[in-house]
Amino acid sequence: MTVKCYVCTKTRIDDQWLDAETAANELISHSYCPVCLDAALAELTAYTQSTGINTTQQHTQQAGRA
Repeated sequence: MTVKCYVCTKTRIDDQWLDAETAANELISHSYCPVCLDAALAELTAYTQSTGINTTQQHTQQAGRA
């Protein structure tokens, strides 16, 4: 199965993320390459900090209600 990055569409080949074409009939799964993952996590962190969201606290509170 071929794994492509959600954002930059690079393809993971032997633990490397490369610009590579995939055949139309290949099975494709999606993930984040390390560069795009770092950017997405930085954006998410900045957003949660700017809005005052504490994801750890919310998760703990929701788990207590279950």
